[in-house]
Parts: sequence; C-alpha cells; structure tokens
Amino acid sequence: NGERPDDALYYLRFWGCRYLATKLMGEIRLSRPDARTKLFLKTGIGVSWYNFMLEGDVRAERQEERVVFTPADQDLIKSKLNASYLNLPLMLQLGDEEENIFALSVGGYAGVRLGSYTRVVYREGGSRVKDKERADFFLSNLRYGLRTELNIGRKWGVTLFGNYDLNPVF
Repeated sequence: NGERPDDALYYLRFWGCRYLATKLMGEIRLSRPDARTKLFLKTGIGVSWYNFMLEGDVRAERQEERVVFTPADQDLIKSKLNASYLNLPLMLQLGDEEENIFALSVGGYAGVRLGSYTRVVYREGGSRVKDKERADFFLSNLRYGLRTELNIGRKWGVTLFGNYDLNPVF
C-alpha cells in the first residue's frame, strides 16, 4: 500500500534505490559449430553498486554488533547506504547473439564486497552539509544468487537481466 509501518526499522524510497553494474563477458561454445541448437558457457567479471535510499529522517549507523537505523537529529535531504561488489557470473546460454534475434542465459553469480558507506545530506545554517562514513555496516562480504539474461541481438544489442540474491544483505 506504500505506507510505512509504524514498527519498521527503515523504509526504502522505491524510486531512489538503484542497482548499477558493468561487466566484461565471454562465451565458450559447448555445442558443435554445425549444431542446430547453439549452447555456450557464458562467464566474465563485473562490478556492481547497490544504492539503498532511506525514506524519511533515518540514518544507518554501525554499532558494535549490528547496524542500527536511527532517527536523525535534523531534517535530512538525503540518507543512503551504498555497497560495491566484484562479481563472477557463470551461465549456460541457449542461442547465439550474433546469429539469432534472441539468446537466453540462465545460471548464477558470486561476488565479494569491495566497499560500503553511508551518506547523509542536510541543511545547517543555510548551507548543505554532507556526512559520509565508510564501514562494513555488517553487510555480507560474499553475495551469491541466480541470474538470467535475455539478449536481444543483431540490430538492437540489448540485454534484459534479472538477479536474485540467495543470501541476506546483512
């Protein structure tokens, strides 16, 4: 319903959260070159960034044993938690992107956390103040999950993808 529950520790801004990634991929042919059905092993390396935008005047703080989402002392313009990961995908691809209009890939990925930080922005005395804190915030150092891609090849060169993390964020 879009409303924040009263007992929620934090609430994410739907339109403010982002996932960005870049990767280099390669294919290893598993089927014969003259086979009607083309099958490839697709793998590579990539970097991804999670950008969790927190709703309201709440900030993420690292305490001794856990991360705590606490109300801020001032009105916040922005409050976010970022994490970056180095990722290794491994998928089976059915179809050839260069020969076919579509190619479907299904598999998984694993990643290791490169870094994380929080950033809050607020006004103080008429000017904008930005506080940034680098820490692990008890985010998972390793991430892994399922990945699927639909490559729309030849003319368009577009890839639609979906990731599903199997491990918890914290």
